[in-house]
Amino acid sequence: MTKISKEELARIVGHDEDAEHLKKEVTIIFDNKQYSIRIPKKFAELAKINPNNDTFEFTLVPIGEKGDSKFTIEADLKREDDE
Repeated sequence: MTKISKEELARIVGHDEDAEHLKKEVTIIFDNKQYSIRIPKKFAELAKINPNNDTFEFTLVPIGEKGDSKFTIEADLKREDDE
């Protein structure tokens, strides 16, 4: 079993200043057919994303008052081995 340092454990469970979720703003790419985003390499490596088998499921979520045309998008990582 691999040992985890006290500092790493504190970061994982949220007891130090680096405990917040990793965040990075990325641009949206449009190639005249579809919109795309790029997942930062560090995020993909830490999440152990398998680009050959894993996928994302997007959900369009309305926000604001009824009748508003404002939405946000949520994405869930779907791993091949979760199915």
